[in-house]
Amino acid sequence: MRGRLVGTVAAIALAVAGLGMAGTGVSGATAPTSRPWSAAQVLAAARASHLRGLGRLGRVNASAAGPVPVMTVHDATGDVPDPQGDITAAGFAQNSSQFAFGVEVADPVDPATDPAWQAGGVDLEFALDRNNDGNPDYLVVVVEIDASDIETAVLPFSNPGAGACPGSFAYIAGSGYRATFPNHCLPGGMRFRFEAAMAYSADPNNENPPVDFAPSDSTWSAPLTTVAAPAPSGPAGYWMLGADGRVYGFGNAIAFPGITPHAAAMSGRKDGKGYWIVDTSGHVFAFGTAHNYGGSPGLMPGERITTMSTTKTQAGYWLFSNRGRAFAYGDASSYGDMSGTRLNGPVIASVASAGGHGYYMVASDGGIFGFGDARFYGSTGNLRLRKPVVGISPTPDSKGYWLVGADGGVFSFGDAPFRGSMGNVALNQPVEGIVAYGNGYLMGAADGGVFNFSNRPFVGSLATRAPSAPIIGLAAFAG
Repeated sequence: MRGRLVGTVAAIALAVAGLGMAGTGVSGATAPTSRPWSAAQVLAAARASHLRGLGRLGRVNASAAGPVPVMTVHDATGDVPDPQGDITAAGFAQNSSQFAFGVEVADPVDPATDPAWQAGGVDLEFALDRNNDGNPDYLVVVVEIDASDIETAVLPFSNPGAGACPGSFAYIAGSGYRATFPNHCLPGGMRFRFEAAMAYSADPNNENPPVDFAPSDSTWSAPLTTVAAPAPSGPAGYWMLGADGRVYGFGNAIAFPGITPHAAAMSGRKDGKGYWIVDTSGHVFAFGTAHNYGGSPGLMPGERITTMSTTKTQAGYWLFSNRGRAFAYGDASSYGDMSGTRLNGPVIASVASAGGHGYYMVASDGGIFGFGDARFYGSTGNLRLRKPVVGISPTPDSKGYWLVGADGGVFSFGDAPFRGSMGNVALNQPVEGIVAYGNGYLMGAADGGVFNFSNRPFVGSLATRAPSAPIIGLAAFAG
């Protein structure tokens, strides 16, 4: 290992801000003006314990095949003394199996023959900020182990001991350098801000080599538009339910004639050809190819139905009350409820588990109640929220879930990837719910606005034509 590496990495880490946003949606908060974290010890330990064992996985002049980074970050020339290490652009790209980071430099040189590379005087890093807090969550590092071997890996910043995920390195003649990885190296999707940093010095023992950052100041670059994978084909769409019982359909989701008085919630069929609506008393109304399996449970004084969820087979459903009671119909099984438990907030949302043998209820204080095979991954019950929680959606693999607040803030638990939120955007009306969609989720607002954080296309909203009553329900499907 190079003796000066720790000093170089510390200099890079203390200045990285995280530039570029991969994914769709609204960009995050203003970039911090200072970078109060250090990666020196983390990367030193990671290199010592992991990278040396990767075994010649990123050789000099490796294949440049794979996604070609889109250079969305541009940096001035001449801000470091050596043009061989002067970054002029940095970028990112992804396809269905790989992702890649790259830099262009003013005077690219071949690491196989360049003296500085051969002597170990070059470092290339990318810092990834996934939760928009100005601190890195992952680091992409390019490290020369010896004169004939360059290795590159993705490291979890806070815990490099969890393991480095190796990739391949390539010199792009006349352009710069690229590091390519399989998609599994970044679990949870490709939404992040990033910044590139490169140190180039003919003296490998230089403890303070010049470091070029792209970009070179503390402002955020424009968001990237790359998504986690090519958008899948097939029918997809979503419905919105108004408080007056009127339904609005978008994409391939069919809205059928009819208005349901005192509507409380809705749930849709997976093929978009029907849906169920329940009113506050528990009467269920089926539309299209959806079948009615019963309803009208016996409710206690002050109790009302607030939410419903269909079974995995779509041959049954559960109704849930504000007091946390669950009522099963059709092929739905009872897995328990919150009967007899004093709740800090009323139950306002529910969803069946992805496995089909359980369900979640969520209360307005963010408390999560899982039954059957619905695993608990955490909640906001111990946090002081700006606005109450209004929705929950599990991931398709049932290994996590998202919660959304009325202000559009999204909370990810388990392996649920954070795709973005509206938490830092002034909304015209509050968000009323969240549903899984594509590789992410949709949020719907009371005024009919729809916010899409997924690889499925946006197919419309009521933003330009106000609904006749506030939106209170959202359902979606994707073939």
